Amino acid sequence: MPTLLAQIAPQRSTQYSELVSQLAPHEIALSTVGAQITGEIAPIRLGNQDYLQFTLEADPDAATLQSLARLAMTDAYFYHYDRIADVDGPLLKPITVDPKYALPESLIVTRRYSGKTNELFTQFMVNIARHSSDYHTTPWNKLTLLDPLAGGGTTLFIGLMLGADVAGVESDKKAVEGTVAFIKQYMKEARIPLKFKEDRMKSVGRRWLFTVKESMRCAVGRGDTSDVAHFVRELKQPQLIVT
Repeated sequence: MPTLLAQIAPQRSTQYSELVSQLAPHEIALSTVGAQITGEIAPIRLGNQDYLQFTLEADPDAATLQSLARLAMTDAYFYHYDRIADVDGPLLKPITVDPKYALPESLIVTRRYSGKTNELFTQFMVNIARHSSDYHTTPWNKLTLLDPLAGGGTTLFIGLMLGADVAGVESDKKAVEGTVAFIKQYMKEARIPLKFKEDRMKSVGRRWLFTVKESMRCAVGRGDTSDVAHFVRELKQPQLIVT
């Protein structure tokens, strides 16, 4: 049974560092990886780096490695050995993981604005929502994620990166227009196919409906959260709500 170490994701802001260490074990345990873990997920510190140590029932397959790669609170993984031949440990062997995101990770970090929620914490919430639901094994490209208080769109960008359809509603005109402008500019500069249309919804507000890469849908609505049903029209019914 292989023993793995998961490195705690480094943070730009010290305010999140302790929180990440506290949340990381729960994200792993709730993920599809958690069912394969025998024993506890234990914190360990090596070379001034914080890790989580856990043992799997068998060597991780491609699906397990992808699940690890998509976790938010950890970002590097290693096999851990107490000893190899006549060399005493601890010894670490890097594990190559690939999240196979639908869109580049730069989508969630490029846009900067006052009050933006930490991207990794947002991705953690999105992961927890899926892992805790009846859709924990449903592929992201079969899911719709709703943020009824969308702000500047960080949750929407996380969902698109993962491959989900997304919908967001926000009453702040400046925030919505900034999100819409960013989506158009980012996709243009990244040369990602994008189609969009704007709907003026009588007595409700305005909505921008994007189609990314010919298949992913993104609805951004400016209006009141209580009218969310109007803004998600033409999308699959949302299975996950994160806000």
